[in-house]
Amino acid sequence: MTEEGKPAAAIPAREFTIDELAQAAQMTVRNVRAYQDRGLIPPPEIRGRTGIYSDAHLARLRVIGPLLARGYSLSNISELIEAWEKGHDLRQLLGLEQAITTPWAEEVPAYYELSELMTLFQRQMTPETLARAVQLNLIQVDGARFKVPSPRL
Repeated sequence: MTEEGKPAAAIPAREFTIDELAQAAQMTVRNVRAYQDRGLIPPPEIRGRTGIYSDAHLARLRVIGPLLARGYSLSNISELIEAWEKGHDLRQLLGLEQAITTPWAEEVPAYYELSELMTLFQRQMTPETLARAVQLNLIQVDGARFKVPSPRL
C-alpha cells in the first residue's frame, strides 16, 4: 500500500527519455551517457529507436550525484554499486566493521625531563600549562620526570 492507500502495483512506473531523465536528475545528458558507458546505470529499454529509462535509473542517478559530491570517484561508485547488486555487505566492502572493531594501535608512553618539555613547547610551557596538562592526565608526574601516555596527542 502507498501513502494514498492505493496498492503499489496500481501506480504506474514513470518512464523517461534520456533528456527527461537528465532533467529529472538535474544533470546533463552527457553525464547520463557517461554513467551508462561506465556501467553505473543499466542501459535503457529500447522501443523503436528511443531509449526508455525508468524510476530505477533516476534513483541510481540520485545516488551517484551525492557520492560524487562527497569525493568518491566513478570507480569507487562503480565498485559500491556492483557489490550492492551482488548482495554483498557494504560494511564489509568498506572495511567499516574491521575499522570499528579493531583496537587502536597501542602507543608507547614517552618520558621527559622538565627541561625536555620546556624545549619541546618553548614559551607555551608555563607552570600553569603544565599543571593543567597534569590535571587533564595528558602528562603524568613520575618521580623527577614526566610520563606522556600518548606522545602523538
